[in-house]
Amino acid sequence: SATAKLQMQSEQQEMYIQQLLQQLDVQQKLISDYEIEKKRYEERIQGLTSDLGDRTSEARALREEMHGKKRLEITVQDLRERLQHMEAENRNLQQRVNEASPLTDHQKELLLHNRMKSCSAPPSIMAGSIDGGQAGGAGLADSGEEL
Repeated sequence: SATAKLQMQSEQQEMYIQQLLQQLDVQQKLISDYEIEKKRYEERIQGLTSDLGDRTSEARALREEMHGKKRLEITVQDLRERLQHMEAENRNLQQRVNEASPLTDHQKELLLHNRMKSCSAPPSIMAGSIDGGQAGGAGLADSGEEL
C-alpha cells in the first residue's frame, strides 16, 4: 500500500508537471505573439512617424510659399499704387508742359509716327486719335494723354 501511495503521488506529480509544462507552452506562445504584434506596431509607428515628418515638412514648405505669395501680393499692390501715383503725376506734368509750350503740327506728326511704330494698334485708330474731332484742333499732346 505504501508503494501504491508512492505510485499515486508520482502520477500526481507527473500530471502536475505536465500541467505546468502546458501552462509554460501557452505563456511562451502568448509572449511570442505579443512580441510579434509589438514589432508590427513599432514598425507601423515608425512608418507613421516618418509620414508625419514628411507631411510636417510639406506643410512648412506650403506655409513658407503662402507667406511668399502674400509678400509678393503686397509688393504688387504697393507697386500698383506707386504706378497710379506716378501716372497721375505724369499726366499733371504733361498737362503743364502742354500749357507752357503746345506742340507744333510737325511735332504732333512725329509723336504720332513714333506711337504707331511702338503700338500694335492699326494706324487708322492712331490717326483718328489726333484728328478725331477734338474741339479747338487739340491734338494728343493737348489731351492730357501720356506720351
